[in-house]
Amino acid sequence: MKLTLKGVPEFTNSVKLLAAAFPKAAKAALYLELELVMTDAKRNYVPVKDGILRSSGFVLMDEDKIRGTLGFGGPAGSGNQGGETNREDVGYAIVQHENLDFAHRVGEAKYLERPLFSAIPKMGENISRAIARSVGIS
Repeated sequence: MKLTLKGVPEFTNSVKLLAAAFPKAAKAALYLELELVMTDAKRNYVPVKDGILRSSGFVLMDEDKIRGTLGFGGPAGSGNQGGETNREDVGYAIVQHENLDFAHRVGEAKYLERPLFSAIPKMGENISRAIARSVGIS
């Protein structure tokens, strides 16, 4: 599943000029914002049975553009199964995210969408401020 947000004026207008002038600072600021969303998703929303789904959360930044991807799935990594690395694909991430009928003891459906949409209204302002601070404009 891929979600692309376009035309969010509060986000794009406040960041566009600063990002063009200071791309490294913009990329770092975006990465921080996406990590905050991921942290919120993992702490407050992801369904947890064994911890594998939660451990599969990731934030990846594009090499060439000021663009990031966050998601769940793929190999979950280590740390949740007695220190052994889980190499199996967490293929149920989308099902858990989209199925509103599942009754989770911990977590809920839309575990990435909810924290992301909650963060978006302040993201442009946060990124603009972080860029300004990092280049000494603030």
